[in-house]
Amino acid sequence: MCYTGSGDIGFSGVSFFSRNGLAYSQVHGNRQALVDGKLAKRMQPGFSAFAGVQSLFMALNGISGARNILQGVFGISQLYADSNIDLECITNNLGTSFETSNISIKPYPSCRCTHAVIDAALKIKKEREFEILDIVSGEISLPPASMGQVGNRFKLRDNPTVDAQFSAQYTAAISFIKGKPALRDFEVEVVSSADNVIALAGRFKTVEFRQDTREMTPIEMKIKLTDGRVFKACIADALGSPTNPMSQEDALFKFNDCLDHCVKQYTPKQKEGLLKMTGNLLGIDDISKLFNCL
Repeated sequence: MCYTGSGDIGFSGVSFFSRNGLAYSQVHGNRQALVDGKLAKRMQPGFSAFAGVQSLFMALNGISGARNILQGVFGISQLYADSNIDLECITNNLGTSFETSNISIKPYPSCRCTHAVIDAALKIKKEREFEILDIVSGEISLPPASMGQVGNRFKLRDNPTVDAQFSAQYTAAISFIKGKPALRDFEVEVVSSADNVIALAGRFKTVEFRQDTREMTPIEMKIKLTDGRVFKACIADALGSPTNPMSQEDALFKFNDCLDHCVKQYTPKQKEGLLKMTGNLLGIDDISKLFNCL
């Protein structure tokens, strides 16, 4: 945010080093809120964005920030990467190559690490014929990055929504029972009372594999049925990734699901107008028109 925002909002003359040094003083990288299942996890990206914008204004007012945030004694390289970062990637193809095209879009309202799990469940459900009640057991194999975030045994704590969103077992179960999960499937009341989903989730176990990768994929899933049949699925790239992009239908499903869960209620005509507007952001002469519709 601090890198990209200064020129756009009229602060191109603000010290590059001060604004980024100030932002570095406010960033954080711990995941304890996630481990504890607390809603603070949702706030952390906002804290980081806030720090970036706030740093611009502080630098504008003469507050100096650390200069050596990349290679300093307590810089990013030393503190977070054991002095093993590729500094050239910061300037390689600067101004011509834009990483935004490599950003994944989340099709489901749960942790990104669960999305390949959901994809695997939906794939088996679509390609095979069986009754959900006939699932005796299931096994979900996850690489370390995903195992650490969504591989713990599912249990209800003081935040059922977070418990469900960060559980490979729950998201697999809800996908088999209902199909593509939506926001409603993670509401507190729904999760807490979904006895059939909780029961099925309890039949799945998670195991760690592929210690050679730091990525969230691939994942493997297999289920065993009462008649002895075993079905398997392997997902190399989760839906929404650059190598497996969402379809227009997928995007529309998420768009409507999000609008349907807003405090403000939208009519079909209003939804259509918003969809048209968001599909042509560069063509809007005044972006405030979009915010006025929200």
